[in-house]
Amino acid sequence: MNIGSFSRFLEDKNIPIKEWEKKVQDNRERPQILPGTIFKVVREMPIWGQKSLLEVDEFCREDYVRKWHQSLRKIVASDTTIERSLEGYHQEPLREILTEEFKILNYGEVTGMLLPSGRRMRVSIVDGSNFGGIYAAAVIIAGMVNIPLDIELYTMGKELVAAKEVLTRVKRNLKEGSIDIVLSDSLYLNQHHILQCKNELGCESLIKTEDESI
Repeated sequence: MNIGSFSRFLEDKNIPIKEWEKKVQDNRERPQILPGTIFKVVREMPIWGQKSLLEVDEFCREDYVRKWHQSLRKIVASDTTIERSLEGYHQEPLREILTEEFKILNYGEVTGMLLPSGRRMRVSIVDGSNFGGIYAAAVIIAGMVNIPLDIELYTMGKELVAAKEVLTRVKRNLKEGSIDIVLSDSLYLNQHHILQCKNELGCESLIKTEDESI
């Protein structure tokens, strides 16, 4: 995908990216590069296949990229600026954006797994993330496009506590039936997680483990 086709995709799907850029905030005082710009360059990392902030830094120096971001600077945003911004990002606006995004894309063929029967199953994944050195429990809907639903920051060793909180919010923000099954790794092989999926989310849980005795 190139910038032109990505721009057309945003228009076709009526994705209010400009409104979202205005919503986001961070803790920097009088930043020269707005939080919305940081949001945009990080949000587009999967589109351009970028796997590190260093790749984003190099990409942001290209003339056509600066034009895309309407930036008059020599670089749209450096990797160090992005990291400083992300460290103080406000979570509530991000959560609102993620919920809005899911509702926009949920009705297309980009979400869910198509079974041989023809039924489309809504498969969610919960796991810990250490993106940019920041620990967070993340929940996504998997499919042709993986759509993040929510995040919860935590300190090392508190992933399960954060996951419980983030799944509770997912239940609160999404309508019943939005998720059919939650996938997780062996860390989640405990009674509370299984019961939360069954009783709160009304879905099944599938836990990956190499322990053949279970």
